[in-house]
This record gives sequence, C-alpha cells and structure tokens, in this order.
Amino acid sequence: MPVSRPAASLEPEHRDEHWVATHVRRAYSEIAREPLPDTFRSLLHKLTHRNGDQGGETS
Repeated sequence: MPVSRPAASLEPEHRDEHWVATHVRRAYSEIAREPLPDTFRSLLHKLTHRNGDQGGETS
C-alpha cells in the first residue's frame, strides 16, 4: 500500500492533482449533507406511491 505524503512534498503536477482531489471530496461531502430538495422529495413520493400504475401521470 503506498504511503501518503503531505501535499508540500509532492512534485508540482502531483500537488495539483492532490489539491483537486481534496477539494472535490470536500465539495461532494458538503453536498451530500444537504437536505433533499422538496421537488425531489415530491417526485420520490409520487414514484413510490403509484399503486401499481405503470404509466406516468397525465396533465
């Protein structure tokens, strides 16, 4: 298993990759903690309570 080194000890191109990976993980974890928007919650409710109806709702 590779040993993790601090970002400062990495070569410049690897520091950039490390920086991007760190910030993507941070952003994803922040988004994952946000509550589900009401529109998605409503859609999920409709999909789970269709009572066997195979078609979509009509307007």
